[in-house]
Amino acid sequence: MVNKAVRREFSYTGITYTLFYALANGFQLLLGVLLAFTAVFSMFSDAFDLNLSLLVEHPLFMMLASIISMYVVALPVLWLMMRRIKKHPPAKAPLTFKRGFVLFLISMFMMLAGAWIGNLFAYLIETLTGTEIANTTIDTIEALDALPTVILSVLIGPLMEEIMFRKILIDRLRIFGEKKIMVLSAVMFGLFHANLYQLFYAFGLGLVLAYIYMRTGRLRYTYLFHALINLVFGAIPLLFVQPLQAQVEEIAAGNMEALTPAVIAAMCFSLTQYACALAGFVLLIIFARKAYYEPQPYEIPKGLSFRTIYLAPGMIIFMAGHVILIIVTIVMQVLGLA
Repeated sequence: MVNKAVRREFSYTGITYTLFYALANGFQLLLGVLLAFTAVFSMFSDAFDLNLSLLVEHPLFMMLASIISMYVVALPVLWLMMRRIKKHPPAKAPLTFKRGFVLFLISMFMMLAGAWIGNLFAYLIETLTGTEIANTTIDTIEALDALPTVILSVLIGPLMEEIMFRKILIDRLRIFGEKKIMVLSAVMFGLFHANLYQLFYAFGLGLVLAYIYMRTGRLRYTYLFHALINLVFGAIPLLFVQPLQAQVEEIAAGNMEALTPAVIAAMCFSLTQYACALAGFVLLIIFARKAYYEPQPYEIPKGLSFRTIYLAPGMIIFMAGHVILIIVTIVMQVLGLA
């Protein structure tokens, strides 16, 4: 039989992370509503001459509201609630440059492979419905200037996500089996993004980051990896590569006058990404057979893993809630409501 005490730990974890998401989004909604009411009030008062309605819709405001709601309001609540579960952090160990470089190349493969899978699902939905499925996260970041983009996607986001899904989660649950918790951390990390495009590559990256944290016990390594991956696959392409897409299409059509040094640099950058990802695929095949997982005192038996972890009521709520959120977002886009 499944140990009920162990299952309760996973259920409590699922409920806590669900509460984090609800609290963060609820506070952000409340902040938007308050500012909207203030904007309406300002229309009938000379005391306010700011156009707050434009402020609420500004991407920078949306970014700041998201950071405050998630990491100033909701994250401390998550940390306080998860303190109930006793910590069993991994032993601290260094990460050699060679091992780190291998894992970084594997991370690049995970990112590209996950992006292809997400894009494939989006393409299938678009083909069936005739509606373009937007990547809302990318759309928001694209609307920002360069500095806010780097701050959000490279500095703040990775730090907070590593605290949530590696430090807090793994420290408390790894005693039930490192490989099992590595997968759980990746699943929750992927679902947390609540975005079809990000779901699969966040899962793949989450596997690598969880493994690094379990073998080193140091958050600085996973944060550095996460920040570099977001820089290479997020900030740099959005700021420097995508703006040149029109020129690349002109070159493909035979207009060689569009071949500027900037375009050449962008093309070399993209080719390097694919080359590194291919190397990462080969290294993954080799590395997977050598991966080491420390035996844990309360290791969940193989046949009971899924039932104990993923069928715990709180985990069902967390996973079902995020899957429903992804589906609702897609349906609203198909119906033209978003």
